[in-house]
Amino acid sequence: MINKKHNLKSEHYISMEMMLRQMDLWYRTPLGICLLETERAMLAPYWKSCFGQYVLQIGGPGEFLFPPLNPPFYFLRLTPERMPIFKGMSVRGSLDELPFLPESLEIILLPHVLEFVADPQKILAQSYQALMPGGRLLIFGFNPCSLWGLFKAGSHLNGFPWCGNFRSLSQLKKWLVEQNFLIEQARTLFFRPPCQQRKNLKRLALFETLGTVLWKKCGGVNVLIAKKQVIPLTLIQEAIRHAPLSAQPASSCLMEYTE
Repeated sequence: MINKKHNLKSEHYISMEMMLRQMDLWYRTPLGICLLETERAMLAPYWKSCFGQYVLQIGGPGEFLFPPLNPPFYFLRLTPERMPIFKGMSVRGSLDELPFLPESLEIILLPHVLEFVADPQKILAQSYQALMPGGRLLIFGFNPCSLWGLFKAGSHLNGFPWCGNFRSLSQLKKWLVEQNFLIEQARTLFFRPPCQQRKNLKRLALFETLGTVLWKKCGGVNVLIAKKQVIPLTLIQEAIRHAPLSAQPASSCLMEYTE
C-alpha cells in the first residue's frame, strides 16, 4: 500500500509540520473542541454504512475524527511530523505527495487541509489515484460564505485557522468534478459564530437549529463526500472487411497443371 520511493523534502516538511502543530493547538481551544465534536457527530452515522479496510486521514487534529471501534477499519494518518501526536498509526510523508500505491485505499479524509497547502488541486488528484474504484473522499473546509468568513475578512488575525485560504463550496465542487469525482453530499455545518468562550458557545447552540432551516449554505464548515468514478473502457469492434465471394464454386478455383 505504501510507495517506498517517496522522497522527503526537509524544508517543506518543516513548514507543514509547524502548520499541523498550530492547528492541533487550535483544536484544543474551546472553539476548536466544539467544532471537533460537531464534525465527529456528523461522521458517526456515516461510518456505519462504510465498508472496506483502510481509511487515511491526511493531516488534521491529533485526535480521532472517527469512532475507533465502529466500523473495524485500519485508520492511518499521513503527517510530515517527526514525532506524530496522533494516537493511532501514522505514516510520515508530504501532504501533497501521497506515498501510497494507486487504488490502495477505500476512504481518504481531508480535515481542514486544503486551506493551508500551496496546491490543493494536486492533493485531490493524488487522492483520486490512491483511492480504489468507488472509494470515498471526505472533505472538511472552512467556509468563506459564513460568519467565520466575515470574521476572517473583518479581522487582522494571522493565527490559525484565519491565515488559511477558505474555499467556497462551489469552488470545491468544481475541483472535484474536474478530477472525475461524483459528489454524493455537499452541505455546511456549525452555524455558531467563532467565539472562544464556552458559555457563549453553549448559549448560541440555537444557531445550529436555525442554520439548518434558514441558511443551510452558510455554516462555518463545508462538508463534501465524493465518490471516485472510473469510466469503463469501451471496446470498439473494428469492422472486418470481407472480400466479395466468388460466384464460381470452390472446385472451379483449382488449377491443374499438366505437361
